[in-house]
Amino acid sequence: MESINPTWGSWIVIAIWLGALWLVVRMLERSFPGFVRALPFPPRVILAIRLMRRWLPFVILLVLIWRFVIISPMTHGILLFALIIGGFQGIQSFFLGWPIRSRLVLYANPWLRCGPYSGRVDRFGLLAVEIINPQGRHNLSYLTLSRKGYSLLPEGGEETFLGCTLAPDLNVTGEEPKRALQDLLALCPYTDWNHPPSIRLLSDQNDHLVLNVNLLTSRFEGPFRNLLQEAGFRSVRNQPATHHPFTSHDIVD
Repeated sequence: MESINPTWGSWIVIAIWLGALWLVVRMLERSFPGFVRALPFPPRVILAIRLMRRWLPFVILLVLIWRFVIISPMTHGILLFALIIGGFQGIQSFFLGWPIRSRLVLYANPWLRCGPYSGRVDRFGLLAVEIINPQGRHNLSYLTLSRKGYSLLPEGGEETFLGCTLAPDLNVTGEEPKRALQDLLALCPYTDWNHPPSIRLLSDQNDHLVLNVNLLTSRFEGPFRNLLQEAGFRSVRNQPATHHPFTSHDIVD
C-alpha cells in the first residue's frame, strides 16, 4: 500500500501530470484540427483513438476522485456524496450523453436538430453540445436531447428536407395509400435512407398523408414531386419538414 501514498502532495502531483496531459491533447486539437484523422492508421484504429480522446476527461476525473477519497475515506466520501446529490442533473446529462457522443464522433461535421434548434455541431463536451446557426450559438444538454429527442441532419443543414401534405388518388393507389407510398419511397432513387422518411395520416382528413423526407440533394425536389404526381399522390400544400427523433413510430417499415 506504500505505492498508493494517500497524501495531498501525491494527489497534487498526479493532478498536475494529468492536467498537463489534457493540455497537450487540447493544444494538438487546436493547432492541428483533424490531426487524428490524418494519422496513417486503419479507420477502426482512428475511430478507437477518437473515442479514447472523448473519454479521456472522464478517466482523469475518476483517477482524481479515487485518489481524493483514499486520502480521507470518511470525510471525502461524505463530501463527494453530497456533491453527487447536488449535481444530479449534471450527472444524468453526462451518462445520457454517452451514446450521443459515441454517435456524433462518427461524423466529421455533424449537424442536428432538437426542438426549434438546428445547426452544425461546433463542440460536444461531457455535458452538452454547442450548435451554430444564423441566430448564434446554442447550448443543448444531453439531458435535453434525450428527453426531447434529436435528429441528425445531412451536412449543410435542412435544405434537403421536404415536408408536404399529399392527397392520394384512390383509383391509382388502391385501398391502402400509406402502404402504396411506402412502397414507392422504398424504390425511389431520390431519397436518403440515412434519415428514413416518415408518413402519417392527418387526424382531421383520413385520406390525406403528411410526408417528411430527406432527399439526396435539393436538385431532386422537382423530379421527386413529379414522381409523386405520376404515382397518384397530389401535393396539397408544402410545410416545414418536421424531424422525428430516432425512436419515432412513424418511420417507414
